[in-house]
Amino acid sequence: MSDVSNKEFLELVLPKLRDGESYVVAANEPKTADNAKGKRRHIPIKVGSLDGIFKEWERIENKERYNTFYRIGSVDTDAEKINVDAVRQLKTILLDIDVGKDSPDSYANKTIAKKSIDKFLQQFDKLPKPYVIDSGNGFHIYWPFEEPVDREIWMQLTSDFAEYLKDNDCQLLIDPSVIKKPTQDIRLVGSRNFNTNGDNTKELYVAVLEKGEVSTYQYFRDLIPKSIIAPKVPYKEKIKNLSEYQRSLMESSEKKFSVIKEKSLKGEGCGQIKLAYEDPTKVQYDTWMSLLSTAQHCSDREWAV
Repeated sequence: MSDVSNKEFLELVLPKLRDGESYVVAANEPKTADNAKGKRRHIPIKVGSLDGIFKEWERIENKERYNTFYRIGSVDTDAEKINVDAVRQLKTILLDIDVGKDSPDSYANKTIAKKSIDKFLQQFDKLPKPYVIDSGNGFHIYWPFEEPVDREIWMQLTSDFAEYLKDNDCQLLIDPSVIKKPTQDIRLVGSRNFNTNGDNTKELYVAVLEKGEVSTYQYFRDLIPKSIIAPKVPYKEKIKNLSEYQRSLMESSEKKFSVIKEKSLKGEGCGQIKLAYEDPTKVQYDTWMSLLSTAQHCSDREWAV
């Protein structure tokens, strides 16, 4: 096991809070032989510091004996809902490796899972050395950045990272939803894992198994090919920088890109779409992303994209 302290690890993987931002702590009832599914204990709560995370952790774990989690990104303190829209900054890429679950994406035991992780890291040897966490009933793999990035940038990178692994025949069994999820809750290093998988005699703790390297967002961005189609982002973010015409298109319940194209070419629609068809070499990357976002909301999206 590594000698990295719990607080040192959180400082590595969580962004420093800016004004108006908070961290998030969550908890759930453990899975046991008598309660195979467990259940969510309470709505995730916001805290204003790392010390706040540890204070909530101590209360939840020692008094209630529930599993404790933190969210990997900072959130807007004033947000009514702690959802994707509320996430502000993120500072790590994360993989979740399950063990002992009744799922095709889970390993039978931790020995097999760890050997698969080692093989994965040999295959993808251009990736920085990650922090490998023993979560009690599985593993977490972290690649922390020196500096955080905003949510939209992180979502683009992690979406591309998922495709990069797929395109390069990644054989590691991972939870595919975790890679691209900015609202992911993850177990605290040093916390108890109260899930017993049917064995009530085990004491399981989350611990740093292997110490890794701190890399940069730019290293990953240079390594991983950038996709043409942007990942899904919240609706408010999609329309924020669109023209009035494009917003009306987004808000329409039924539309065809072929119709929009014809109107635009006649000068009756979107000038950016007209330029894209008449002189695509002059269209900048961000404009292409905006046009593709519009096309994704059309009934003939497959033809348009």
